[in-house]
This record gives sequence, structure tokens and C-alpha cells, in this order.
Amino acid sequence: MKIKQERIAMLAKNMVDGLIAKGCLVPSVPKDTVVNRLENIIAEELMIEDKLNDEVRELLKTHSKQMEQGSVNYNRMFQMVKKKLVDERGIVL
Repeated sequence: MKIKQERIAMLAKNMVDGLIAKGCLVPSVPKDTVVNRLENIIAEELMIEDKLNDEVRELLKTHSKQMEQGSVNYNRMFQMVKKKLVDERGIVL
């Protein structure tokens, strides 16, 4: 994850405070509960790309000998496989 947890916490708090101030959100639970849940949602969303990158690395490991024989650029192949998985799964990065 490219964003530190402290930054996510600040972002979530600012979002909730802004929504409450504009009258777009009237929490039925304590504000801290809403902020904590939003922090979790943001962190989960940001980890999607990390998990996808790990999956692509594992896929490429299984084909490393074939890539060496065909002199295929690892970074280019990584991006191609990642794009294919993103398209297949409808992931928004």
C-alpha cells in the first residue's frame, strides 16, 4: 500500500467531517465508528492493487523459463498480465 495508515486515518476523518458539515451525513452511530469503518474501506481498496501485483508476480514466476528463452522483458510482461487481469475482473485502479 502506497499510503501510510496515518494518512488514511486523516483522509477518512476529513471526509466524514466534511460530509457532516455539509449535512450529507447524519451518523446514527458515534462519529469515530464511521471514521474507523471508512478507514478500513479505504485501506481495503488500496490493497487491491498490492494483491493484484503479488498475483501477477506469482504467475510470472511459473513462466520465468519461458520468458528467458523468448527474451521477453519482465516489466513489459508484468504490465500486460496485470492489465489483462484488471480487464477480466473489472478492477478500477
